[in-house]
Formats: sequence, structure tokens, C-alpha cells
Amino acid sequence: MTDPERIDRYQVLERLGKGSMGVLYKGRDSETGQLVAIKVLAEELLSNARAVERFKREIRSSIQLEHPNLVQALAAGQYEGKYFYVMEYVEGTTVKRELRAKGPFETRKATSIVVQIARALDYAGQFGLVHRDIKPENILLATSGTAKLADMGLAKSAASQNKLTLMGSVLGTPHYMSPEQARGEEDVDLRSDIYSLGATLYHMLAGRPPFDGTDAVAVISRLLQSEPEPLRDVNPRISDRVSMVVAKMMAKNRDARYGEARQLLADLDLLDRNASTRAEREPVHRLASPTPARDYRFLYCHIPSRHDVLLGRTLTAGGVLSFESLEEALDRQELYGMAGIDIPLGDLLLDMGLVTPAQKTKADAGLVGHLVQSGLETYVRAAVKSDFVSTQKMAEYRRVQQQTGKSIGQVLLESEDFTAEQRSIIRRIQRQIANVEEDRQFLKTAVDHHFITAGQSERALVMQNNKALQGDVQEVGYILMAKKILADEHRRTLLRAVRRHHLTGKPLADLVLERRIEAESATVVFEDPTADPDEDS
Repeated sequence: MTDPERIDRYQVLERLGKGSMGVLYKGRDSETGQLVAIKVLAEELLSNARAVERFKREIRSSIQLEHPNLVQALAAGQYEGKYFYVMEYVEGTTVKRELRAKGPFETRKATSIVVQIARALDYAGQFGLVHRDIKPENILLATSGTAKLADMGLAKSAASQNKLTLMGSVLGTPHYMSPEQARGEEDVDLRSDIYSLGATLYHMLAGRPPFDGTDAVAVISRLLQSEPEPLRDVNPRISDRVSMVVAKMMAKNRDARYGEARQLLADLDLLDRNASTRAEREPVHRLASPTPARDYRFLYCHIPSRHDVLLGRTLTAGGVLSFESLEEALDRQELYGMAGIDIPLGDLLLDMGLVTPAQKTKADAGLVGHLVQSGLETYVRAAVKSDFVSTQKMAEYRRVQQQTGKSIGQVLLESEDFTAEQRSIIRRIQRQIANVEEDRQFLKTAVDHHFITAGQSERALVMQNNKALQGDVQEVGYILMAKKILADEHRRTLLRAVRRHHLTGKPLADLVLERRIEAESATVVFEDPTADPDEDS
């Protein structure tokens, strides 16, 4: 992306930085002479509807807010096909740069910054907004001494169910996210921001983040499964009272945190006045040793999903993605699954730079076409299997097909020969047919590895067919589980192996053995960090 000389009425002076969503420039308003910051959506994302919507939401979130501790949005629009918005230019530095340059903050300075950001959160909360991405680099420190919260790109309504930001939050900066956000829960609220502000305060006082690791998966696993080292153990100069406030901000159970920013502000004020705080009256007991870890190893062993399989096959068949790169992405996807995070393969391929937004958009479009075509084909097979189509009728449909040029599936769909009840039965059988190949390989592999017998496999198919006719279409794996014939752990192992086999061509026996060996490992071990997690990406 070549840097422009101007954007609308704003002269571009210099590039300030580049992020995953676009480029930030320092500029000057040619009408007022005011220095501004200009954010421009990256050109490669213009065709990505999801990215454009997120950028527009950032603009909407920022433009309605006006508070001394929030970076003020001034204008927004489109110029020569580019989306942009203009913000006040803050002369100064960030908490992140200060930490790098000088190390831990003095307690009074750190809490003063947190007070200002808490005021901004209290104000944004009046609009029902949750920031979702509070971290040291998003807190600007003006030369005047004012702290300002920047980057409302992940902000959303607390009542919204929009999941556009999950990938950005999980893959971007896991060191400061709340446990519920790391788990991908949709109902995050202000308490999530309070946690992230607490993790930032912990970093400011300790000189390092509360959780660390070699990669995002390791960080998130520690976040979900263990407690941070007590602040007093990291920095003996921190008082017990301050440590208790930080502990309450970072409680794993969000019900134990401050329920609103005003409660946090009240406690910070009480700290200054040396009075008893809510954190002291309602202590959060934090253990020096890790809490018992939840085993996420089999939580997402159904990865990849059916949609992932189709997308992967489309990309590899089109020469866009190599099998080696696909396997790398699948391995990464399973690592996130072990940490309790389910990430669609397409999003992960984008994040890893293995496909471009344009390539994914084209593959998605092709995938829709494939699904429509295969849906029409299975509709015909289901209609024939249901005995609702005689040989004579099929001959008539073929003549209509030749006259109209439509597919036979489209002809059947538009036919008025079926009652509503018959169409309902056809669709149930259609859903069953769509799963036939996967179910047959699933059962064959289960028999080959002695999870079930051949007789149990045959009975499962009969039960599945009977259920489909009654309107209850189920995977054979779930049927075997319900009859207590197959363990859930084995069902997931088999399903993962079958789908991996479809994508990579690896022998099913090898894939099952690989998963069983992993399952027998006692724990997931993470190495000590070897890199600075605070480095710019």
C-alpha cells in the first residue's frame, strides 16, 4: 500500500504504524491546521465484508463518544475508494513504550493512569459499550499527563451477539484478555474490561504480563488453568492492599470482580485515603500454586468441521493452498482447540497469511456453489429413495430438464407433485444421505480399531435410518454413544481422523493411532518463554 499524500481534506505528514486492519497516519487538517491521526482500512481488506463491517463499527463506536480520557474521533468517510476515519492526535507515548523504556511504574503513577481509564470505561458503559481490547499499547500517555484509551476497534454493544471480533481478540493479544473472552463466550460485559485493565495494571506494577508463554495457545492455556504469581512475590514494593485490588479486578469468576467501573474507582480512591476497600472486605483468595487444570484435549477433537473440510478441499484442489500448509493450519487449529477455543479454518488461514482475503472470498463463493449443487443432487437421491418418484415420473422430469435446461434437482424442487409431508420426508432423508460417506468411513474405522463390532455397526445404520424417517437425523457416532456402545472420547477421535483423511489423504489407521498416542499423554506441557511477548507484531 503506497502512502497517499492526502486523504480528503487532510494532508498526510507521516506513517505512524501499520496493524492488521490498516495503516495509521499523522496528518494535518487543511482547513483548521489541526494535527490529526488518520486510520485507513488496508486495501487488501476492501473486498472482505467482515473486515469492512468491523472497521465501520470502530468508526460508529468512536464517533459517538466524547470524554477527556478517550481518543476523540473527529470525522469519517470514503476517499478514492478507501475507508478512513480521523482522530485527535495525541502527543506523547504509550504505557507499552514506557514499560519498555523504564520498567515497572511507581504505584501511585500506575493507579492514577488506571483511574483515568476506569473513568473512560464508566462513560462508555453509559452507551452500553465494552472495549474488549484494553492493553498497554492502547493506553496513550499525553505530554500533559492525561491518559487516553485508544482503539475502539473491538468495542461492541454488551447486548450484541456479533462474533466478528473473536479472531482479533484471541489471536491478537491474549496476555490481557479475560477468561470468558478467551473461551469465546459471547456475553462479555464491562467486567471483561475490568479484568483486562487489571492485567494491564499487573504488568505496570510487575514489569511483565500476568501470564506468559511461547505462543498464544500457551498463554491462553495458562490464563484458563492457573493463577498469576502474586504481585507481592514479583515486586515486594507493592502493598498487600494494592495487590488485593488487582486480584479482585482479575478474578477468574467474573462475579467476584468489580461489577462496574464506579466500584473500582471507589476502591482506588479509598486506597489513596488509606481506608478499607471493597477488595479487603470481599477478598478473592488467590493460590500461589495453580488450580486444578481442566483437560481440554478432547474438547474440540471434531476439528476440522464439515465446512472446514469442504473449504480445505476447495483451496487445495484450486492450487491456492499446499497440503503441507493445510496440515500446518490444522495442527494450529487443534492447538487452539486444546485451549478451549474453536476457530474456523478459514479465519486461521487468513491470520497465518496462508491465503489472502480475496482467495478466501473466492473459495467461499465456490463453496456455496458446491453446496447448492450437491444439495440438488442429494435431493434427487432422497426423492428416489423415498419411493415418491416412479420410473414413469422420472422420465417426465427428464423431458422437462431437456426442455428447460435446468438441472434434474431443480426440476424436482419446482415440481408440484409432492405434498408438504412428502417434501419433509425427502429433506430428512437428504440430510442423512449427505452424511453417508463420512458415517460409513467412521463405522469402518471404528470396527477396524475394535471400538465396536461389525454387528454393532450394522445395527447403528438401521437405527439411524429409522430415526431419519421419523424426522430425527443423527450421526451414527451419537447413536452409538446413546446406546453406551462407543465412548465419547473414541467418537471424537474417529471423527477427527475421518475428516483429516478427507483433507490430507493420510491413512485413517495412522490418524487414529496419532490421536490415541496424544490422548494418553498426561498433560499438555508448555516450554518457558523465549521471546518478549510485548514485541510489536
